[in-house]
Amino acid sequence: MMTEEDAQAQAQAHATAGNLVEAGWIMALLRSAPDDIPPAELSVIRGAFFAGARHMLALMAGAYQRSNLDMQKLVDDLRAELERFRNEMGPKTPH
Repeated sequence: MMTEEDAQAQAQAHATAGNLVEAGWIMALLRSAPDDIPPAELSVIRGAFFAGARHMLALMAGAYQRSNLDMQKLVDDLRAELERFRNEMGPKTPH
């Protein structure tokens, strides 16, 4: 695994280049995955992350076409789910 500083630099480079989902993947990995995760498991987790990103894009596109109120409902729901996730996962244990 890369160091936290390397991961943040890599995420920033992706964000600067406009690759925001990839930057998000790197930061999600940094904040939640154990350092010794096997590559096969990492691949599955990456697939799930990008499937979720694809799903959110589809939801956002549909909500945007309907109304700003639908978009706000989606934002509120996502914030609530992220808060639940944070509470379930807790902070990553430092080594």
